[in-house]
Amino acid sequence: MKLLLLISLLFSTLLGAQPSYKAELDSHTLATMLAKNEIVLFDIRTKAEWHESGVIEKSHLVTFFDEKGRYNMAAFMAEFNKHVPHKKNKIAFICRSGSRTLPVASHFASLGYSEVYNVTRGILGWQSEKRKLIKP
Repeated sequence: MKLLLLISLLFSTLLGAQPSYKAELDSHTLATMLAKNEIVLFDIRTKAEWHESGVIEKSHLVTFFDEKGRYNMAAFMAEFNKHVPHKKNKIAFICRSGSRTLPVASHFASLGYSEVYNVTRGILGWQSEKRKLIKP
């Protein structure tokens, strides 16, 4: 059932359906919100990706999809819930390019989280603006 929901969200996003999450965040806005501690950022890339490029300071490293496209929702939610105690918290998801996070952001919006954001262009956008990354 969860896999079916995730697949349907992914296809609706790819087919141009309006996303149900709050908005797209660019790197500049994300950096501003992180500096003010206004948002919780989840980097859902794989461990190999974190080590390859580095990570954004203050981001929570919680892999959503593994290298084979599988996910473990229970493990992800256990870690997620440690950092997001209320559904009204502002949360953002970042991946390499912003595409894997589209269905994840939509899924969390469908769970009732009211301030869910997808980071436009992902870590690639952050890097293109020469923003700081740290070693995980």
